[in-house]
Amino acid sequence: MTRVTIATPDRVGERMAGPGIRAWHFAEELAKRCDVTLVAQLAEAESSNFQQLKWGSSEGVTAMEAADVLVAQPHRKVLAIKHPRAIYDLFDPVVLELAELLKVRPSFRLKMHRSVEWGRLGVALKNGWRLIAAAPRQRDFYLGVHASRGGEVEGWSERWLEIPFGADPGVTEPSKLEPGPPLFVWSGGSWEWLDPQLAVEAIEKVVSGGIPARLLFLGGAHPNPEVDGRVGISGEASEGIVLRNPEWVPYRERGRWIAGARAAMMLHRDTAEAGVSIRTRLFDAIAFGVPVIASRGGWAADLVEREGLGIVVEPGSAESVAAAMRRMIEDDAFHAGCVEHLERVRPRFAWSEVVAPLAQAIAEA
Repeated sequence: MTRVTIATPDRVGERMAGPGIRAWHFAEELAKRCDVTLVAQLAEAESSNFQQLKWGSSEGVTAMEAADVLVAQPHRKVLAIKHPRAIYDLFDPVVLELAELLKVRPSFRLKMHRSVEWGRLGVALKNGWRLIAAAPRQRDFYLGVHASRGGEVEGWSERWLEIPFGADPGVTEPSKLEPGPPLFVWSGGSWEWLDPQLAVEAIEKVVSGGIPARLLFLGGAHPNPEVDGRVGISGEASEGIVLRNPEWVPYRERGRWIAGARAAMMLHRDTAEAGVSIRTRLFDAIAFGVPVIASRGGWAADLVEREGLGIVVEPGSAESVAAAMRRMIEDDAFHAGCVEHLERVRPRFAWSEVVAPLAQAIAEA
């Protein structure tokens, strides 16, 4: 069997963020046909079909070096191996996220971090045997980066695999939600390139207009201790209207919080990052059949609008977000239609379907 090592510096286990979730499901799917090893930070999760090794261990490095195919993000420890069949997963536009962080948290350390990430990206684009983008816009962005640095573009399209994210329902019963007014949920972190404050302003408008509603920020302390998953959220909303979960929800239990929501909030500011990101939190909404309120711009909002999965609003407009919330509460027929569309597209984003291009590329290696 082909030996495949999947490596991520992220944590896998009970609580996982996007990169860890993605690596875990890649391993599960590829292990159906390959000899798979997952190298990850604090690998705690149980699995019967692939080996797990600790990120940074000598055993993990050996597994990366010995693999027939290495699938990983372009971390320095991965790039140092110079694997001839490295598949670099570029689904997370880190360089654009860091640009937004620098606007609100300017520091020499962060500038250095961004410079290092640009360098790693350049090496990956030049040397990757295959490259993974989550959407065509990402691939076009990386093409522009590569070409601007004098990179060879002949045969460029043949090197790329398009792999978005998967929708995994996990556990949905029993619900963790307390009975009460309609709930809008903000899952995942509240990063600087998003707009959590806009959700607070919008829920205040809805409630002040006489319509009971609640807003839950689900992503508390990040599963990777060195990552701060929240930005400051202010507001004068009454107690019980804006709720904050203090911890990151266990991956297999997130449906117990999300499935009962009236809608999922996916708001961002108008930035370069927004146009390139795919918004991994969208796939939880698809998995659990929860309509989406999304800011215009980017692959995720385009999918929501094209497939009728919810309502797309203009970035920065609290009134348009509030109007979308009111419609989700009051228009049962519209809401039910969104749920039907979510259920219709869900099979398209099963992890088995999403990972198929990667499995095919490895089979042809």
